[in-house]
Amino acid sequence: MLMAVLICTLPLTSMALLAATSKFLNVESFVNRPVDSDNIKSYGVNILSFTKPVNLEDIKNIAVLDKDFLYVNKVSINDVVYYRLISGNFATLKQAKKHLSRVKKHFSGAWVSIRRKVEKQELTKILAEKILLPEFKQKEVVERLPVVAPIVVAKVIPVITPKIIPAINAKKTSKVLPPIVAKAVPRVVPILVPKLIPRLPPRVIKKIKPKTVIPPQIAFAEKLLEQARQLFLDRNYARVVTVSNKIIEIGSVEQKQKAMEFVGIARERQRKFAQAVAIYSQFLNLYPESKLASKIKIRLTGLKTMRLDPKVQMTKNKRKKMDENWRIYGSLSQYYRDDVVDRDTLDSEQVNSSLVSDVNMYARRKTDKSVIVMRFDAGLVNDFLDKESETRLSRAMINYTNNESSYQLIGGRQSRTAKGVLGRFDGLVYKGLSHDNFDYSVFTGFPVQSSYDSLDSERQFLGSSIHFKPYEKVEMDVYVVQQQLSGLTDRQALGTEFQYRNDKGFLYGIIDYDIFYSDVNNITAITNYRYSDKLVFNMTYDYRNSPLLTTLNALQGQQVESMEVLQTLLSDQEIYQLAEDRTTKSQNIFIGSNYQIDDSRQLYMSLSLSTVEASVESGGVAAAPSTSDINFSTDYSVKGLLFKDDYTTLGVRLSDTSSSEIISLRARSRLAGSKGFRYDPRLRLDYRKSKTSEVDQYILKPSLKVTYKPNKKVSFEGSLGIEYSNFDLPELNDQTQYDVFLGYVYRF
Repeated sequence: MLMAVLICTLPLTSMALLAATSKFLNVESFVNRPVDSDNIKSYGVNILSFTKPVNLEDIKNIAVLDKDFLYVNKVSINDVVYYRLISGNFATLKQAKKHLSRVKKHFSGAWVSIRRKVEKQELTKILAEKILLPEFKQKEVVERLPVVAPIVVAKVIPVITPKIIPAINAKKTSKVLPPIVAKAVPRVVPILVPKLIPRLPPRVIKKIKPKTVIPPQIAFAEKLLEQARQLFLDRNYARVVTVSNKIIEIGSVEQKQKAMEFVGIARERQRKFAQAVAIYSQFLNLYPESKLASKIKIRLTGLKTMRLDPKVQMTKNKRKKMDENWRIYGSLSQYYRDDVVDRDTLDSEQVNSSLVSDVNMYARRKTDKSVIVMRFDAGLVNDFLDKESETRLSRAMINYTNNESSYQLIGGRQSRTAKGVLGRFDGLVYKGLSHDNFDYSVFTGFPVQSSYDSLDSERQFLGSSIHFKPYEKVEMDVYVVQQQLSGLTDRQALGTEFQYRNDKGFLYGIIDYDIFYSDVNNITAITNYRYSDKLVFNMTYDYRNSPLLTTLNALQGQQVESMEVLQTLLSDQEIYQLAEDRTTKSQNIFIGSNYQIDDSRQLYMSLSLSTVEASVESGGVAAAPSTSDINFSTDYSVKGLLFKDDYTTLGVRLSDTSSSEIISLRARSRLAGSKGFRYDPRLRLDYRKSKTSEVDQYILKPSLKVTYKPNKKVSFEGSLGIEYSNFDLPELNDQTQYDVFLGYVYRF
């Protein structure tokens, strides 16, 4: 098809060139560079071809191409150099042919050309780095100068001058030398101009280079690069990543390379090793010949081999693979909390005295064939007031991935591993991973209401889902779930989850519909949009059943605690109706914005509106009234307000709820001390006015948190807070509450 187009559009001279062997040499000059031409595409239109450079201003109808992407490239065909004037930047042949039909009215010899890979690469580099090339529109083109070459003048002057100057009158001269005068005049007059000779001495004419001007984008990127260096020295790695990503967008190739190195090192310091590996790999793919490539390779190799346990001895004959070692880490923490309330008219009362112990473990083993991951998160709560203790199990799971057979098995207590399952569950998930853009899951298990609960065999579910990518930046999951409760249908849902990502932000959504109850259970949309490098918006819309509709809701407000007992008192239809009566509709809208004023100041604002419908009175349970809340808050954060390295936040929050109006002022600062100490003082002042009574209340709470981190493995924390409340009540005017918190974390 393409060859047919070329044959139809080329003149006879161009057809001969097409049959020959051509080789792209370089981009000779740019005539027009539109601002939207950063992305070099595959097709262009060859307007004219020359065997030597010409002045493009002299080309007839050149003004027709003034607004086009226009440049001159140089090719070699059978060792003969040609200059080609190329117009347009098109992604498809259809677009190029449309442009060809427009320009062919003025340039009959034009034809569609396909850009070679090397030509596209050079054009991309020139545009990305804003390289300045001699513009053919400039009048100081070298090819015009040889018209008055010194050699021609030297030959003409001695032959003609002696014959013409001595003549006294025109008649005599014409009789003596008539042939010479007639021939000399047309040859000498265009060339022999007396004023030109001193201006053009016989010397080598240097090519005039345009003045180098640094584009504003490159200058701005250089400032950002210096800012990123300073942020790196300040160990503000999150801002290093943000600033460097901006440099990658607008900077030159050299600036982009340095920014990518900054991002990778910052991710390492944040212990986000997977992201560091990704950015280093991307660097080597884009710039394998860069001066920084050797350093990046060393860092990438170090990250890929860091899982090696140094205590493992490797012999020469039997050397274990590094990735086959177990990598185990976790943490152990204990916190003691003591709360005491002191009232003016009553005795002091201890309302809380407890010790919370938590253990978190992560183990991973990777080979060429498989990956095994084990996670365990559990805790023990000792209540010294009630002299009771409770255990909680948040997660206890094994995740096995087989790379050869492309499947994944996840078993145990887990969450967010099965689409359509609400919250935590005890169960098994199987995922098929045979396709890059498509996989499926099958799952079964028992829902878990709370981490304090053990396995509940009365409730069980079975479901499946598919995950696919309909477009490059869009991912979707579609699921179906059937859930039973003591022989009753607890939940029967069909739903989808989707997410869209681009350079500016993302959109995440959930739609869950209960087929059994014929009701929309949940519609959620969460979006984050980066308007500019300084301004970011985030929004959430949530419409759902509250709580999410399941048959288990029928137990709310009842004297019985199990569905089996309730089934002996009510029919199945009555139980289903109770579940719907205990479920109401709620809506929540949240809008937030984060504006980075400069390197040390930040402004955050948010607005939220929420409503909950009233419930129905039934089954001996009273109806709950509807509620509506409006909250507005703003926070101003500044670095170095009190001391050199402090980070202080000042904020105000206004709340209008169904029961009260609240104005809250708050201040917080983070101060870095010496020798591993960090201080976090806070102050909050609330004014609360009740809508249901004449009570006004002031609450003042100062607190101080101290963290001591002698090394990377151990940290100690302690805090003391005093909350003073003023009630406008006859029997209770003042109340003071003391909060004490002490604990430690050991990481291994």
